Order: sequence, then C-alpha cells, then structure tokens
Amino acid sequence: MDDLAVHLRAAGIAAVVANHAQWRGVADEIIANYRAGQRGPIILMGHSLGADAVMSMAEYLGQMGVPVALVVPFDGTSPHAATANVARVLNLYKHESARISRGPGFRGELTNFYVRDVNVDHFNIDKSAALHSLVMRKIRAIGLAVARPRQRQNPSNADLPAAGASTNSSHDAQKAAGVGV
Repeated sequence: MDDLAVHLRAAGIAAVVANHAQWRGVADEIIANYRAGQRGPIILMGHSLGADAVMSMAEYLGQMGVPVALVVPFDGTSPHAATANVARVLNLYKHESARISRGPGFRGELTNFYVRDVNVDHFNIDKSAALHSLVMRKIRAIGLAVARPRQRQNPSNADLPAAGASTNSSHDAQKAAGVGV
C-alpha cells in the first residue's frame, strides 16, 4: 500500500498510510472531518487484514452517517458484504473466499475482480503496477464525477480534498495504508 500511496501523492491526491489495527481511529478522524464540513469523496483501500479492516471501516462510517465513494480491498482474508453507504466496491482478489457480496441496502457498483496474473499472489497483489493503474483510473473517474456540477450543489464541495482512509496488512510487515483522496 505504501507504493500505491506514493503514486497517489505523485498524482496530487492526498494519501495517508496507517496500520490496519488503527482503522477505528482513522475512521473517527474521517467522521470528525465530515461533520466539520469536509465533504470530498471518501476512498478506503487495504490489503489482506487491511482489506478486512476497510470493509469494517466502511460499515462503521455508515453507522455514523458518512457516505463512502469507493472501497478497494486487495485480497482480504474473509468474505464481507458491501454496506448501503458505499457507492462503489472494486474488490481485487486471488482467493475465492475474498469475494464481496451485496449487503442489505447496498445499491452501488460492485466489481469482484479476480486477478489472473500468475505472477501476482496474496503477498504482492497490492504492489501490482497494472492494479495500481486500474485503481488510479477508478479514483480519477470518481473525482471527475464529483467535480461535475449538480443541481443545488454547494460550489465549495467540489474543491475540498477528499477524505479517505484505507488499511493494508501484509504478512511480512503488519502495516496498513490509509489512503485519503
């Protein structure tokens, strides 16, 4: 997730990296920012245990009334369901057990993307340049959608940096990536 955060920053997108075990604190910060009026798109990404953590984080944010624009789990360790507050899920996985399902009230876009590349496995899936490109395109598309004028939109909303967090956990370094876009 560190590599992806570097790519995001290079593209002018704010990115923060945090340990997967810290997801609740990161979520509380997002909630505080949202309640303070920062209404940019929230994007959560994580790898392995971090992928599980971002799904829990999205659910928690929903309980607090905070919408999430995109969740990108990289090969989580257990199945999850997308929650009603999430607009899009791009689930990148190698193991069938990591598929995401539609939870109650979820009406968003759900993509379960099986990574067929034999050179990509659970331990390096979050470092794949091809997957980074896919994620960057998805994030840019969300940014463009947010920037389009909408009926009765507050003009200052489109200019705010997006609040976001994600968690990543790799087995060799128990860290999570909080990516704020």
